[in-house]
Amino acid sequence: YWAGALRRAVIDGDIENGSLMAGQSVGMVTREQPCADIVRELIWQAATALGVSVPKETMRSAKFFDGVVWDGKDPAKYADAFKVRA
Repeated sequence: YWAGALRRAVIDGDIENGSLMAGQSVGMVTREQPCADIVRELIWQAATALGVSVPKETMRSAKFFDGVVWDGKDPAKYADAFKVRA
């Protein structure tokens, strides 16, 4: 299994069955960021590369079929509105 694992990942692009060396990419890290910021940045980069538009406001609001309004900027308010508690 391990024979050729680095090649599978680096040359063939098979990162599921190959292995990557963490030390090789650590030099690309230039700052600390929260995970949400990293994911947001990756989404924007992928969308740009694909020519897909991404909404400027990612934490949108929506009204559900039961009339409850989801405010993406305040998800705790939505969760607190549930009548059933664990």
